[in-house]
Amino acid sequence: MNIKLKFCVVLFALVSFAACTEHEMKAPPKMKPFKAIPFTLQDVSGKKISFGDYAGKSVVLNFWATWCAPCMQEMPLLDRLGRVGKKVGLEVIVVNYKETLDTVKKFTEKNDHGSATVLVDESGKLADQYQVMGLPATFFINSEGMAVYSYLGELTNEIANNGLRALELNERI
Repeated sequence: MNIKLKFCVVLFALVSFAACTEHEMKAPPKMKPFKAIPFTLQDVSGKKISFGDYAGKSVVLNFWATWCAPCMQEMPLLDRLGRVGKKVGLEVIVVNYKETLDTVKKFTEKNDHGSATVLVDESGKLADQYQVMGLPATFFINSEGMAVYSYLGELTNEIANNGLRALELNERI
């Protein structure tokens, strides 16, 4: 009886360890990579920023709005992602969807977006080109300018790390 108990304990420990390891090493879901869509938008100071300004860098491109609760919830994670990413040439760009420059500027004066570059897409054209179907929406774009991972909904650590894996970056948040 004692041998059976030891066997069960060891077996349980091995299965538990395997389950944890599998979770940690989970590969990101496959998506067909596509060429990132070039853009020129204004930041909150009115300065024009182009996607070409980030040539050779990996980019997290996030679409959000001030009225979107899940967008607000994920902002601290996007800030962490930006701080971690700076070490490996990753930039975080958050593009406001269909709100005025004045609205976004007032919002950012009251709410820190940390390390992210805040851009304004008043017309929603860029979101339409990316076929954004809801907010928040996030695209992970590699240094060759290819969108290799996307997610619709609020980011979590696991989803962000999947995006980093898809970019083939070794950093994790």
